[in-house]
Amino acid sequence: MKNKVGMLLASCLLIVLLITSCSSAKEVQEPDPASIKVALSTNPSPATVGKKIQLSATIIGLLDTDGAEVQFDIREPDNSGMPALVNATLNKDGTFKANHVFEKAQTYKVYIHLYQNELHISKKSELVVQQ
Repeated sequence: MKNKVGMLLASCLLIVLLITSCSSAKEVQEPDPASIKVALSTNPSPATVGKKIQLSATIIGLLDTDGAEVQFDIREPDNSGMPALVNATLNKDGTFKANHVFEKAQTYKVYIHLYQNELHISKKSELVVQQ
């Protein structure tokens, strides 16, 4: 009887060891949101009304860009109306870029949303669009 109990305990221990040691779950290391900085730039600069403007977001502090997505959230200075949401594409130089045409000369609020895995960071910038 002692032999059977000992064999059962040894078998259970072996199964637990096999399950835990063969786990293929990969722990994803998320960056500290406070360490991530975002720089907004335009081409051409300065941005002008009625012309296609290339918005560019340079993200500093992100461990890698795998699975990262960026969206520009463009708002009127007084937050009136609906914001323009513009999805950016990742370029070979590591920046996220998108095109937009501004209809008014004013200072816009631009929220740059970064999504990666479970991470969502939003950074605010201002963009002056000239006549």
